[in-house]
Amino acid sequence: MVCYVSAVMHLIVLGLKVASAEPASDPTLLLTERLVREQGLSVFRGAPDRSPLAQAWQLQGAEVDPILASLLAAELAAAVGEGSIQQPALRPGGVLSLGTQQPEYRSGDTEPGLLAGRAWIDTRAYLGPMEISARPEVLADVDGFSATARELWVGARGPHVFGGVGLRERFVGPGRHSGLMLTDNGQPAPMASFGGQGGPWGRFGAIRGEIGVGWLNAPRQDVERPGWLMMDFRWLPLPYLEFGLSRFGIFGGDGRPTPDIGQLILPTDPHIYDDPDQLLPDQDEMAAIDVRLTLPLSVLVPGLYAEGWWQYGGEDVIARESLGIPYPALGGVANVYGGEVGAGPWALTLEGTRALDDYFRWYTGHRVYHDGFTQDGVSMGYAPGGDAMGIWGAITWLPGDHGVQASAESLTRVAVVGLLDDNLLALSTEERHIRVGASGWLRQPDGTWLRLELSLDRISGVDFVPGTAEVRYRLALTRG
Repeated sequence: MVCYVSAVMHLIVLGLKVASAEPASDPTLLLTERLVREQGLSVFRGAPDRSPLAQAWQLQGAEVDPILASLLAAELAAAVGEGSIQQPALRPGGVLSLGTQQPEYRSGDTEPGLLAGRAWIDTRAYLGPMEISARPEVLADVDGFSATARELWVGARGPHVFGGVGLRERFVGPGRHSGLMLTDNGQPAPMASFGGQGGPWGRFGAIRGEIGVGWLNAPRQDVERPGWLMMDFRWLPLPYLEFGLSRFGIFGGDGRPTPDIGQLILPTDPHIYDDPDQLLPDQDEMAAIDVRLTLPLSVLVPGLYAEGWWQYGGEDVIARESLGIPYPALGGVANVYGGEVGAGPWALTLEGTRALDDYFRWYTGHRVYHDGFTQDGVSMGYAPGGDAMGIWGAITWLPGDHGVQASAESLTRVAVVGLLDDNLLALSTEERHIRVGASGWLRQPDGTWLRLELSLDRISGVDFVPGTAEVRYRLALTRG
């Protein structure tokens, strides 16, 4: 045990970027969004890509404060064509964690065991429109040592077009803590994507579209290596109002026929019936719409704003017609509602998520793709999975190069075990969580962040077993 602790500490000394987290816990992103609001920039904040380079492009033409300038120095230079592949941005990082609570929104890393250490080098090189990034990671925990990569990306980005291939974290929609479609809760899957954006075009505002296709490469119990499709379209009629449409699909895989390209793009008949041997082309689809409205109230109080958002989604079933034309309908409907009020360094955030079944199964349970939208058993969307509802809130104080955040969450998970005619069958005991947490950030001289966080999770009905209860905790130190 002493040797294990020594090895983990050695990893942390080598380099302690804040590890992947939901948008509400990323101080660099919080500072970027604050500047976007204060200066009224036309920015698509619900778009899938929230990488450092994407943030730098959002800040084009803005007056960037010294703190953000140091955090995104290489990316701001690349956005104006001054990137250098000979001088890549090297951001060493790592985390040392202690506890029994498994973290969420960490790109698939659940940190098994009482003590875990991770060390990585976030490397990003830019030359003209080209972008090359990698984040190799060494993991140490009670199971021993291993290695992985949270990002391996080669792409290009300009003022109006962008694209690339490889692994990259994604978070779609306006949610601060959660999202229905795609978040950074599961490990990234290989994908090639391309898109474009333009505007403002007078009264029509700006639009953005992106499409990507790849495969789910983690081990599965249903179909190995199925293909997956991502489509996202956004409209920004005003800087303070954003609409989004997104869709994700699973198809093909080892031993499975692939639907034709028309069905993949517009699945007019995505569900196959009268196929007991499951030999016909099949696909599992989800779709969502979202909206975000920001009210700049600085005429009342300098820096004051109020913001609200909503994401509505479900299984994409194009099974209805109007005048002979098929149109989408949603089953297994889920919602994310949220609101935030802030002024200057202060923000009060409240968000509720409801992802409960009716006739369909969110993320898992499809007849062929039973594992659904998961990577290595971890949901790629809403972390608790498709039979859950929760309320999350946080108070954040982030004046610039330091800050703190306190949060609380009430979460209920339901174990749906089947469907009989029109009735869902569920276990009688629900799993209920009461979580509280606190974090502190401190910017380091090299432009990275040091973060200390503590979270507690009281669970009743553990694993849906009646009469069980326990308290889990996590203490983590992150630098990067």
